[in-house]
Amino acid sequence: MKQASGGAVGGKTRGGRGLRRPDTPPGQGLTAAQLRALYTALRAQIAALARRHGGLDAVMEDLREIRARPAGDDRYFEELTRHVFQAGFSWSLIQKKWPGFRQAFAGFSVDRVAAFGRDDVARLLADPGIIRNRAKVEATILNARAFREIRAQHGSFRKYLSSFGVADQARLCRDLRRRFRHIGPFSTRHFLRRVGEDIFISHPDTLRVMYRLGLVGSPKAGDEEAAAAYARLAAANRGVTVGELNRLLTRHGSGRGLDEAICAPVPRCEKCRLTRWCWYYRSVRGG
Repeated sequence: MKQASGGAVGGKTRGGRGLRRPDTPPGQGLTAAQLRALYTALRAQIAALARRHGGLDAVMEDLREIRARPAGDDRYFEELTRHVFQAGFSWSLIQKKWPGFRQAFAGFSVDRVAAFGRDDVARLLADPGIIRNRAKVEATILNARAFREIRAQHGSFRKYLSSFGVADQARLCRDLRRRFRHIGPFSTRHFLRRVGEDIFISHPDTLRVMYRLGLVGSPKAGDEEAAAAYARLAAANRGVTVGELNRLLTRHGSGRGLDEAICAPVPRCEKCRLTRWCWYYRSVRGG
């Protein structure tokens, strides 16, 4: 099974043909009807592969990560703090210590923690019930103050999140990292997913599939381009979440929870149900 070197544009394939992407901008050559058909075929592909593994729901079970939205700013702040302290530690350890965190941080009252000073920092660093990391303790106090700023600007943290659309996810993540301390790209997206936001997480396997389908222009596409592609897919498939689209595409490329990956670096095109939309298949495989 021959594959163009790295899938590079312009690479020679069997028969001397160059590897060409669609002439239209990524994904924009597909109509809404075609995007619906693509989703239907993708879901059927993963469902068929999932039969030996408890079915599609079992393979997609991490959709349960998406929880109901918190009741108020204090609960959003609590979840953000959980992700700040979880970095570098097991989730089970954080969960075990969490009652101690709640007590030490005044039940995660945004207003009370925002008012913490040097004496409170010293108290927290001496508290065996929490993880005594100065940088994370101080970041939590600063994050509470950032929550107050957001509340003053938007009325609540939920309203702040709602001001960003599906295509604005990259901008939202950048803004969160600008406002808050001690959160990185990965923890930011997982925080958003845990508080009920419909978020995609970019992965090389996912981007490879999206690239071959012409949804993005590069297997290393940035978050802005990926977000625009997800927005088009979601708009064409009403009621389908970005999270579901993200997981289906990822499993198609990675085979996670399945016997094999169809759109692997060396693809199994003969088993793929998406070849009619795949410029890579038409150019490289001679489909």
